[in-house]
Amino acid sequence: MIAVARRINPGLECQVGDMHAVDVSPAAVAGIVLFYAFVHRPGSDLPSLLRELRRIVRPNGLLLAAFHVATRPWCR
Repeated sequence: MIAVARRINPGLECQVGDMHAVDVSPAAVAGIVLFYAFVHRPGSDLPSLLRELRRIVRPNGLLLAAFHVATRPWCR
């Protein structure tokens, strides 16, 4: 997906990394977009992931997240 993003948005900086330790300074980004990024992580990871995202987004920044809600785990 990064290759596709880079190809169709050549002026946009794209990085691959670990959501638990994003390689940017605190309050460095105005907003974060996450589409289905949480579905591959256990629910117990969510608090630490959200803390890390909060660390990097500036005050009054935005988080846009889409995720799947199910009654049982569907990704094993």
